[in-house]
Amino acid sequence: MKVSALISTAILLSASQVIAEDGSAIDFTAMVDPFIGTGSGGHVFPGATIPFGLAKPGPDTNSSNNQAGYYPTGHIKGFSQLHSDGTGGGSSYGNFLLQPVTNSSWTYKDYYSPRVEGSDTASPGYFSIRLARYENTLVEATATRRTSLYRITYSDHTQPAVLMDVANDLYNSFQMGQVAVKGSNRIIGSGTYRASFGPEDSYFTAYFCADFNATFNNFQTFNQNGLSNSSHAVAEVGQRLGAVAYFNSEDVSPFKPVMARIGISFISEAQACQNGENEIPDSNFDMVRQAAQQLWNNALSRIIVDGGTTDQRKLFYSSLYRQMISPVDKTGENPDYVSDAYYDDFYCGWDIWHGVIPMLTLLQPEATSGMVRTLIDLAENIGWMPDCRMSAQGWTQGGSNADNILGDFLLKLGQYYGGVDWEKGWRALMKDVNDQPPNDNWRWEGRGDVEFYNKHGFVPSHPLTTWSKPIASRRSATRTVEYAFNDFVIGLVARELGKSSEYQNFTSRASNWKNLWNPKVKDSGHYGFIQPKYENGTWNYYPPQFCGPTMNHLSCFLNPTGGEFYEESSWAYSFFIPQDQQGLIDMVGGPAEFISRLDTYFDKGYHDMGDEPAFMTPFQYIFAGRPDKAADRVRRLMNINYSTNIAGLPGNDDSGAMGSFVNWAMLGLYPVAGTDVYLVTTPYFTSYTISLVAVNSTFTVQCSNFSKENKYIASMELNGQPINRAYLRHAEFAIANVPSTLTLIMSNTWNGFGANTYPPSITKGLGVAVW
Repeated sequence: MKVSALISTAILLSASQVIAEDGSAIDFTAMVDPFIGTGSGGHVFPGATIPFGLAKPGPDTNSSNNQAGYYPTGHIKGFSQLHSDGTGGGSSYGNFLLQPVTNSSWTYKDYYSPRVEGSDTASPGYFSIRLARYENTLVEATATRRTSLYRITYSDHTQPAVLMDVANDLYNSFQMGQVAVKGSNRIIGSGTYRASFGPEDSYFTAYFCADFNATFNNFQTFNQNGLSNSSHAVAEVGQRLGAVAYFNSEDVSPFKPVMARIGISFISEAQACQNGENEIPDSNFDMVRQAAQQLWNNALSRIIVDGGTTDQRKLFYSSLYRQMISPVDKTGENPDYVSDAYYDDFYCGWDIWHGVIPMLTLLQPEATSGMVRTLIDLAENIGWMPDCRMSAQGWTQGGSNADNILGDFLLKLGQYYGGVDWEKGWRALMKDVNDQPPNDNWRWEGRGDVEFYNKHGFVPSHPLTTWSKPIASRRSATRTVEYAFNDFVIGLVARELGKSSEYQNFTSRASNWKNLWNPKVKDSGHYGFIQPKYENGTWNYYPPQFCGPTMNHLSCFLNPTGGEFYEESSWAYSFFIPQDQQGLIDMVGGPAEFISRLDTYFDKGYHDMGDEPAFMTPFQYIFAGRPDKAADRVRRLMNINYSTNIAGLPGNDDSGAMGSFVNWAMLGLYPVAGTDVYLVTTPYFTSYTISLVAVNSTFTVQCSNFSKENKYIASMELNGQPINRAYLRHAEFAIANVPSTLTLIMSNTWNGFGANTYPPSITKGLGVAVW
């Protein structure tokens, strides 16, 4: 793809079409492969949706690793309307299963079908597959925000029918529901289900309204009593529930496909029907698909890359695409309180604040504003800003990381953008800081051990647990480290809001990580690591490799005996001090030792690319004056962990989190999330342009003398002014109505660029910038 260097700001901001030098419109969706990461534990959703869309129609398989419904192997259970994307743990959603069936070789208990191998097809806003059991019936799906649309093409000489299963969700969590056939072409229903990543008493209720363009000549409903000619059925937990509608074979043929429009709501069946009628009034499949594709083109075209290989561009845009599948826009579908914006499926904030939220703040500030307002409203109306939430209360994994989401948005876009009420926002932040959740339920809301942490500066370890005999999942070490960074971000928010004393207070609290630094612990030739502490101040020793890839990695997740670290080792968390890298460098003995520790961490396999707290670590060489080593390390990790095949991710995608690392690495611009700082390394493209819609401007990065061998930055200019440092502040390039250009001069050897000027840190030092 060759894009004219003189792309106008107007074209970029409208994003209706981006024109290449040959005059053709660029189809960004053609560079997206939704199947990347669907295999090998990526748990990626390849079905149809629009950016941040609620409706996510796609196939569910009866295989393992079907957290997002689809897996490249296994039989097709049917096509459900709600899915998550890239999540770990158990499967989620998979509600309101539609399955086209033919002839009589099936029952309401046995309707799964093998796929026609090689028939799986997907692109942004579209999915299709053929069902081998049902005479190669072709099922195509597309979507609007709250409505699924299917085009079902049956073969000749079949007895066409369609089955709707209400109780067969992916999580097997159905509690109760009802289904009804209305008139000659409508099926409505509802179900209550358990939330897939939260306490046992977390439930949600959803509603559907399925309209067909073909008339039913017969129908049946079913529940625990079997099939019935009744038009209405109800069921409870552990029971079956659904309906089967039969079409006249004369009315359905390969030239007369059945259109199935399924409106979804979290309010009522009536609203589900209204959503379908309003969003897809005439069930024109091709028009809906084209509209979905155009929405994706608009979204993807906010970054236009030039250069790189075809494979690199596919990896880049596929990764960007997955970051806009969720959180989802459920505005108008909030069952708990009235809100002007309502986003859901934060799954989870702990995963997406590192890379996804900074990307959305940059490219989709309109949507990110809705997410920020939602988090604040949830604190006002429900209790606390959630870490995880998927239609109901979800687990907390680490710190109060919604704080970081608010901070990232405010620091970059200001308190007057996006209609955010920052006084309410401040109250939500202070609730995280000061209020102890009742009944010690910090595992799904707020911070635990608030009074102890605020007094002593660390979260205490469980009094009876050790690394070899963990009896609880306290996660005290990682929570302490994360609370310290959360507090730092809150301090930056305070400064932005003119709260100077609070800024000083929270900046001081940001050094609490030092309270868990044990200088006597040694591993692999290096001294000093984050370690848990008991309430009395004595150490609870954890081997620094424990919970990492080389030692008991899978024992430190949300299992009941997960211990004092979460998903990562002390090695990883001992680097995770974004706010005070100079303080950390001083603590370990200086830049040379810090670089040596990083080398050991990577070379001995202690780094896990599949966990978000380790995302920034390869870029941390920059804090010690070695951006060249950051460039080398990032490329090595990219080559090892990412590709464009179905197993092309190092772990579950976590709502686009794994993809966010790809995008930032390929842009050579890594965000210190929750702040206004970006670390600069070598891009993968000769140039790229970002549309900064929040300030009506653009930011272009150009690489001179760029090649595979010339991978080191020799010098850098921003808008013609030389800069001898490997970082930028957001306001330096995001200038209202004024395009900015960063020019990188590349070389095959490192000449010392960035060696003597360092990114901001709480601890001061020669050449260290201030926050």
